[in-house]
Parts: sequence; C-alpha cells; structure tokens
Amino acid sequence: VLPAFWLPDGLSVKRAPLIVDIIDLPFVQPIHVPIVLGVAIVVVWIVAVMNMLNFIDGVDGLAAGQAAIIAGTFALIAASYSRMGVAVLAAATSGAAFGFLPHNWRKGGARMFMGDSGSLLLGFMLAVISVQGVLKTTAAISLVIPLALLAVPILDTTFVVLKRLRHGVSVAHPDRWHLHHRLLNVGLSPRRVAAILWAWTAAMSAVALALRFVDYGNSND
Repeated sequence: VLPAFWLPDGLSVKRAPLIVDIIDLPFVQPIHVPIVLGVAIVVVWIVAVMNMLNFIDGVDGLAAGQAAIIAGTFALIAASYSRMGVAVLAAATSGAAFGFLPHNWRKGGARMFMGDSGSLLLGFMLAVISVQGVLKTTAAISLVIPLALLAVPILDTTFVVLKRLRHGVSVAHPDRWHLHHRLLNVGLSPRRVAAILWAWTAAMSAVALALRFVDYGNSND
C-alpha cells in the first residue's frame, strides 16, 4: 500500500468513512478491492455525482426537486440498514432541498437560484450519503441502489458527454443537449419539464425501495 493511503493507527478500512473495500453485486460473490482502488472509486464517484447535479441544474426547481427525492429515499434506505447518522443527514439534505423549492419553482419565475455552489454541494451530499448509507453495507444491492436512484442524472450526463465527444466538443463546454433542454424544445414549460423529470426520479426511487427488500442470496442483511 502506498504511504499516501496509510490509515491512522486504530482505524480499519471497514470503519474508514469514505473508503470502499468490498463491492457487492446481485448473484455474484462480493469483490474485495485494495485500499488504493477503493479510495479512487470513491473520489471518482463524488466528482461524478457533483457534476451530474450541476449539469441538470438548467431549469428552475429541477436540481433541488431531484435532490430532495433522492436524498429522501436514501434516508429511508439508510435507516433500514440501521445507519441512523447517515439517515438523519440524508433527511436533512432532503428537507433543505424541499425548503428551497418554493423560492425556486414558482409561477412568475424563481426568486432565488442555487447556482453552481448549491448544485455542487447537493451533488457532494448525495455522493457521500450514498457511500456511507449504502455502498459501505454488505447488501447485495449496495451498488445497484445508488445507480437506480441517480439513473436520471446519470443517463442525462452520459448522453451529453458522449455526444460532445462525438462532435469534438469539450465536455466542459455548455450546450442545449440535456434532457430538460430537449423537453423545452418540444414546447413544454420549464415548470412542467421539472415536474416530468421529478416523476421519472420518483419512479426510479420506487424501484430502489423495492430492490432494497429483495433477497438475492448473498446479502448478509
């Protein structure tokens, strides 16, 4: 192990807050990963989720509404795994996002905007909550649940990035290829676009909640 990844005395990998040492998947045996890879996975995941929430923040209320739904679902799932500290953090994140919506998603236009600092913070919170609340468990669906909950921003970001690469455009360059832009282009109002994408996110949250109670045969819970 590289010295940069040594842990303090008395702190094991299993108890380290943001290090994943086992990846559990349905129908297969758990995959043990070295500490260096575990750290790299978490860093990439956090950066990716932060940018995904930032990318979808193109319509009033969209990022806040999706974050509220996802964080609320994470709170229920974390509580079901008896990870109460994470559940409280997720519930607080969901509540903060819901509390922001009346100021950002309203008739006549938003009175407040979260900007990059708000969307990046929400993305960071969701990424950390997903690691602590689900990925650090020994459940067989520990990887599937976060992917299901974040399916809408993941699909949106993946599609846009691939399209930019195909056309030789920098992935950091802004464009109007996102899902919310395409819905706006067909004539839907910004409020309706946000509501539609919230509904998609809520549907995937329902799928994640259903998956939580499926026994795949290799879960320790």
